[in-house]
Amino acid sequence: MEKEVEVLNQIRNQSFPQLFFHESITLHPETDEPLNPIKFISIEQRVDAQPLANLMDCYKDESSVISFLEKILNAMNCLWGHPQKLVHRDLKPDNILVKADGSLVIIDLGLLRQEGASGVTYSFCDFGPCTPAYASPEQAKNAKRDISFKRDLFSIGIICYQMLSGEHPFMIPGDTNFNDEVLDRVCSHIPDALYLKGVDRDLSNIIEKMMSKEPYLRYRVPSKIINELNAIKGRV
Repeated sequence: MEKEVEVLNQIRNQSFPQLFFHESITLHPETDEPLNPIKFISIEQRVDAQPLANLMDCYKDESSVISFLEKILNAMNCLWGHPQKLVHRDLKPDNILVKADGSLVIIDLGLLRQEGASGVTYSFCDFGPCTPAYASPEQAKNAKRDISFKRDLFSIGIICYQMLSGEHPFMIPGDTNFNDEVLDRVCSHIPDALYLKGVDRDLSNIIEKMMSKEPYLRYRVPSKIINELNAIKGRV
């Protein structure tokens, strides 16, 4: 929570909620006894928007997905381009709000961390903090030192795959052991290429590269994706 407040104070960007107030409470208000743990209060802007999770059917065609990709990449550059090279680590349709004008607001920075930092979770955990259905292979393996903006690219790729195919690339209906099954498929399963489902081959290749299992095979800079999207806009 404190990291989220610090970052929202710094970026002050329309793609993230505005922070109005925050305070750490270290003493009990009635007894003045020290609190352990301390309480942290923050008040953020209420955004008049809907979660992307409720609007996935509005992004079925290629042009709307390209528009979404451009918007989400530009929004996330506020974190990725931050001096501390911040990674969201929990991008998913529930954490992306869509306003009436189509602009995006990114929420829930609770898993935010600095690129390459060691983190505070135990190294012997099987997987790092994440939402399994939108995790990257490096999160599934708890490879903390491999966490970079490319981790968020993987999640964005999953979301775009869902939009264009109507199905999640790593989830199987009826999974009984959700976390283990999904995280295993995130690391090992190669979903069918989107061009086999009728999607423009170049757009299919962009999303496939974003979802490469190894981080080094994903895009090295987000601007490269924007350039490739611009090159295919005229024909989709």
